[in-house]
Amino acid sequence: MYYVSDGDAILRIAIAGGLGFLIGLERLVRGNPAGPRTFSLLPMGAAGFSVVAAGYRNDGRVIAGIATGVGFMGAGMIWHDSARGVIGFATAASSWATVSIGVLAGVDRGAVAAA
Repeated sequence: MYYVSDGDAILRIAIAGGLGFLIGLERLVRGNPAGPRTFSLLPMGAAGFSVVAAGYRNDGRVIAGIATGVGFMGAGMIWHDSARGVIGFATAASSWATVSIGVLAGVDRGAVAAA
């Protein structure tokens, strides 16, 4: 088992949350329904699962599960409105992309996540 120290795990999750917060602020300013809280929690959760997976030298199944789970959440965000057409697609896509930032931070790729 590969050991990830508590301090390192907390740092990785904090980086993910901070980057998600910045994305959420941008969405809040533009008047989108999901804001800083949602966009902080999504990558923090993904980073948490990724840190645990990294500790057990996971072969990618946890990361695949994260992507699948967020995909299902995103599907629930997309609606068809007869007056406005398809709505929520950008929020779903943003959520999915933000979770990938959390995974990157969780596997100690913070610089790539920030980029």
